[in-house]
This record gives sequence, structure tokens and C-alpha cells, in this order.
Amino acid sequence: MRKVVDTNSLNSNALREFLADESNFAVLTDYTVMETLQADSAAGVQKNIAVLAEHPSQVLVLKNMAAVSRLKVKKRSRGLQRRLIDRQQTPRFKDWCLNVAAAADGDPGKAARLAELQAEAQAHLDLMTSRMGSYADNLAEAAKKFTPDELKILRTKQPLPPELQDKIVRSILMLTAQLYASQPQAVEPPQTAQLHNSFVFRFAVCAHLLDLKRIAAGGAKGANPAGLRNDAIDATFAAFATFFDGLITADAKAFELYENATFLLEQFRKPEGLEAQPEQPGATIS
Repeated sequence: MRKVVDTNSLNSNALREFLADESNFAVLTDYTVMETLQADSAAGVQKNIAVLAEHPSQVLVLKNMAAVSRLKVKKRSRGLQRRLIDRQQTPRFKDWCLNVAAAADGDPGKAARLAELQAEAQAHLDLMTSRMGSYADNLAEAAKKFTPDELKILRTKQPLPPELQDKIVRSILMLTAQLYASQPQAVEPPQTAQLHNSFVFRFAVCAHLLDLKRIAAGGAKGANPAGLRNDAIDATFAAFATFFDGLITADAKAFELYENATFLLEQFRKPEGLEAQPEQPGATIS
């Protein structure tokens, strides 16, 4: 099995037991690596990757989110995992672990390079945090699209009526279009029949589920920007996990997000696909 690993589970017994089976693989996203590098010392980074360093041949490093978002989407699901895996970084993972260990042992060159990587990772995460300032306002505008009765349904986790399901699907499609339009390099959105295999679409599903949860709870006003950033990162973990065999995480909210996203994607995979709303009378957005 191949499972995406949340940063909070890198030193967990769950990951250790998972990798005890040599047929299993830990899947690392770029955000897992960035959060790992947030340790305040080389020794801290080494500690963060200790379990992975014991099983370097069972680690798959994914392409970064920007590169994955630019991938041409194919209708067939065959080969989706292969296309997400970074074929340069994955075989170098063992060497990277050794370099981190050398940095922790005081090698000046390795320590300097690790410090550079830590600074780059922190800069990226800080940029994400700075962009969360307008999120509460955007969410407040999104909440206006739902009636009081619909908000009550979301808040109380009642089964979603077809009209509300349709509204959610349309919102996800709109967010997908916005994400494609925001790409630094022009990327043509896939056709509807191919959309299910798009990482951008799957991320939009996860992000919108988080939005619905916050809308149901009254919005994001007053929320900690760092917490909102971490929610966005959880959405990337969940989106990547839908391409693999699951998510290893100690965060119940992140796992619930993955399960809800998987459920919705299964509805989109039905013969009617995205041409109609997912018909699941008992569906809820928890």
C-alpha cells in the first residue's frame, strides 16, 4: 500500500508499523517536507525524519503542488500515481537523510545547505500565512450563497437535499476554474470527463469541504492565520491521499476531510459524473 503521511505522524507508531511491512510505502508531499524543515536545528530535522530514514527505500517523494497542478489531465485513471511521483527526488531520499545526519553531526557544508532549505521552506509557509488575511472576508461572501435553511442543514449535518448538493457541486466547479486561472503559467482546464483525475479539481473538493465546515460553524472571523494556513495544507494532504491508498494522520479533522472528499469523488465517478449532482440521499458534509 501507498499512503500519504501527514507531518504530525512522521514519528508515530502508526507509521513505524506501516513501514514494518516492506510492501508498504510512505508518500511525502512538498508540504510534509516543508513542515519537517521547520525544526529549529539540524538535529530537530533529523529527529523528524528518523522513522523514514530507517526505511528510505519505502519513501515516495511527490512532485510539488505547482508541478502537479500543471500536469496534463488524462481521462483514464491508469498511471495517476506514477505521474505524481518525483522520479529525481525519490531515489535521492536516502542521500538526503544522510546529509541531514551529517549536518546534525556538525558538517559545516551540509549544515549550511540544510539551513538554506529551512529558510526557503519557512519563507514559503510565511507567504501562505500572509495570504490568509482576506480568507475570512471571502468566506463571509461565500456564506451569502446559502439560505438560512441550508446553513442549518450544514450545521446540523442533516442529509443534503438534491438542490444543496447541486449548489455544492457548482461551487466546487467554480473554485476549480478559479484555481486553474490563477496558475502562474497558462494551464488549460480539462474537459468534464477528465476532471475527476485532475489534482486541481480534487484539491478544490477538499478546500470547499473545509469552507463548508467553517461556514456551518459561523465563518473564519478572528481565526488564527497560521491555523487557516494549516487547514489549507490539510487540504493538500487529503487531495493527494485520494490518489493513493489513504492518509496516515494523528489529526481526526484531517482524516475526516479525506474520507468526505473520497465519498464525494466516488459520487463524481458514477456514470452521470459531473453532468448532474451526486445522487446520494443520505449524503452529509460532516
